[in-house]
Amino acid sequence: MNIVEFNRVIKSFKQRIILDEVSFSVPQGSVFGFLGNNGAGKSTTVRLMLGLLKPSHGDIKLFNLPAHEVLPQALNRVGCIVDTPALYQHLTAADYLSVPQRLKNLPTSEIDRVLAIVEMSANKNKIIDQFSLGMKQRLAIANALLGEPELLVLDEPTNGLDPQGMSDTRELLKNLPQKTGCTVFVSSHLLNEVERMVSHVAIINKGKIILQDSLQNLMTLEGQLSISCSKPAMARSALLGANFQCTTINNNELLIKGITQAQCPQVHHLLSKHDVDFWQSRFDQTTLEETFMKACNTQQTIQELSA
Repeated sequence: MNIVEFNRVIKSFKQRIILDEVSFSVPQGSVFGFLGNNGAGKSTTVRLMLGLLKPSHGDIKLFNLPAHEVLPQALNRVGCIVDTPALYQHLTAADYLSVPQRLKNLPTSEIDRVLAIVEMSANKNKIIDQFSLGMKQRLAIANALLGEPELLVLDEPTNGLDPQGMSDTRELLKNLPQKTGCTVFVSSHLLNEVERMVSHVAIINKGKIILQDSLQNLMTLEGQLSISCSKPAMARSALLGANFQCTTINNNELLIKGITQAQCPQVHHLLSKHDVDFWQSRFDQTTLEETFMKACNTQQTIQELSA
């Protein structure tokens, strides 16, 4: 089941198109990374998802139902942080959470439950003004988790955090589906951070979805293999003859680009067949940043050819 579905959604303001036939789906139980540069359309997508904006064209589903039929009632099943969370600095963590807890008519035990999830039980009675930015962000996530939402929507959750705060938030979000059963939707431009927490990815650029897949599939598409070997000239000639993209670096080291991990044994066998000894072989997977840049460049090329 998909928790969120966008089907050819267009959003325009006056004559300017912000989202151009955007389609993607968020699988239940996933940590879904929605990635793009600033101004790509991420925040507009989040606001459409939450019913804060209406699409100009296209269909949006929440919990497998048309969004226009279930909103705003469906927001009871959604927790979210849009923009920088506003916290009452003079209150303790428990007192701050007690405000939405009472508004939602939840038991007081719910405060202890969400604080335990974000690993802030020990800070329950401490003043928020004394918290680090990372602790404040985790408290905001605890607030969003009140009432056991099925979908958690976070817009740039690690923005402005120091390395420790980013690490804590990353580990928290990565494990939330297993801990709570909720689906997590993370909108961000911090590719390296997102790569370390998500299970699925959609990349938006200039209002268009240019790539969508599971992170596992994206990371196994291709990478590069570096090999330290004897007879590098002979090895390079053999690899080029087998249509591998091979260059020689540092005298005895070869670099083979655009290769999958499954092809590495083929390279090793080919070198052995030509009596080339190799002392080290290292395969490096393509990073999410490299995948992002390649997809953006491909989009740009297509646009130029069609212009």
